[in-house]
Amino acid sequence: MSREQLEAEVRNLRAQSASLAQMFEQAPSFIALLTGPEHRFALTNAAYQRAIDHRDVGGCTVAEALPDAAAQGYVDLLDDVFRSGKAHRATGARYAVQAVPGGPINERYLDFIYQPITDAYGGISGIFVEGHDVTERTLAEIALRENEARYRTLFE
Repeated sequence: MSREQLEAEVRNLRAQSASLAQMFEQAPSFIALLTGPEHRFALTNAAYQRAIDHRDVGGCTVAEALPDAAAQGYVDLLDDVFRSGKAHRATGARYAVQAVPGGPINERYLDFIYQPITDAYGGISGIFVEGHDVTERTLAEIALRENEARYRTLFE
C-alpha cells in the first residue's frame, strides 16, 4: 500500500469515526458505556445527560457520579449484570433524580437495558446502557388509572 493510499484510508476511517460519534450523540435513546466492575463512565450521549440532569460524570463511577441512583439500587443491578453476564431489562422503572444533594427531586420513569459487554476472551469488560425516558407516558397512564378509579366509585 502506498503512502497516498494509506493516508486516504486514514481519512476514510476518521470520517467514519466522526460519523459514528455524531450518530451516538444524536441518538434519540439515552446511551452510556460503563467500564470495569466499578462501572466507570466511558461515554454518555446527550439524551443520557438530560436523563441525569446534565451532571458531569466522565471518568467517574456510577456510585460516585449518581449517588441518587446508587441509593435506589441501580448500582446493585449493575453489579448483578457484571457478575452474571445476563442483561437486565426494566420497563417504567422509577428514578428520582437529585442532581444536587438536598436539591429538588425530579421523578423520571425509564425503560432501559443494562447489556453486558464481553471482551475478546469472553470476559465481561463493561456494561452498555440504553433506554428511553417514558415519564410523560407513564404519568399519563397513572392519571388515567386514577380517573378510572374515581369514576368507578361514583357509579358504585
